[in-house]
Amino acid sequence: MDYSRQELYLGKKDSNSLRGKTACIVGLGALGSRVADLLARSGVNLKMIDRDIVEESNLQRQSLFFSDDVGKSKAKIALERLRKVNNKIRIESHDINLDKDNARLLDSDIVVDCTDNFLTRFLINDYCRKNRIKWIHGSAIENKGFLFNVIPGGACFRCVFNNLRGHGTCDTIGVLNTVTSLMASMQASEAIKILLGKNYERGLVYINLEKNDFRKFRVKKNKKCRTCNGSYEYLSKDVPVVSFCGSNKFQFKGKFDVGSVEKRLNGKFNDWVIKSDRIIIRARDEDEALKLFSKYIGD
Repeated sequence: MDYSRQELYLGKKDSNSLRGKTACIVGLGALGSRVADLLARSGVNLKMIDRDIVEESNLQRQSLFFSDDVGKSKAKIALERLRKVNNKIRIESHDINLDKDNARLLDSDIVVDCTDNFLTRFLINDYCRKNRIKWIHGSAIENKGFLFNVIPGGACFRCVFNNLRGHGTCDTIGVLNTVTSLMASMQASEAIKILLGKNYERGLVYINLEKNDFRKFRVKKNKKCRTCNGSYEYLSKDVPVVSFCGSNKFQFKGKFDVGSVEKRLNGKFNDWVIKSDRIIIRARDEDEALKLFSKYIGD
């Protein structure tokens, strides 16, 4: 890999320094696949985590995958493709669902959150805060996006987003590939700044491409934040899913707006049971149930 153009801007010392750093990317969808591609080409070693497979609808915004990848593991395809992009860096991938039992995989110089659900983000937040790991939150939906650098000692993800829940997913309300490319590029850029000890964004960034609205919000620690006060509950709790013995039904407990969920699904799954305190999904196994819940409910 020729880093000469990068070296002209960063300098040879900083460019070489990136090759000794490792970024853990959680989620290889529109954000994660692009972040992985950009960081690989910058010389950063990669650790990638994703449990999903490539679908036809992904190709509209996930440039790392091609039509003949449909049905294959995102983690495995990303590993193969990025090794061809840069065979001088260390790359590993994990085709698994990130949970409390394997959260140690997050150990790295920086974690980049490219997931699509709040449960995983709160898990990342707890693990990184407990182990003093820097991480970057990014999200995109419709034509909007958020970016927030979570740094030890500062406000954590829960300080800012504790009372926010998803109001839809890419599969229910859609997303433009322009906003996912933009947010992924910003995440990769912030990762490089943080890895090199340069000045990074301290606030919460919000972008709306409808009118090219770009805003920054100051954030501060919440004195009552459980995570900042040392209560890492997501490292001890399981995803609230229960399987029904002898059937293909899986129950997710929580608080749900029935009308909002039904609107998102738009009659897609007539055999799902949707209540204010639980949703029961039909699936082949727990892994598929988790994927469906993440895909259509989002949080």
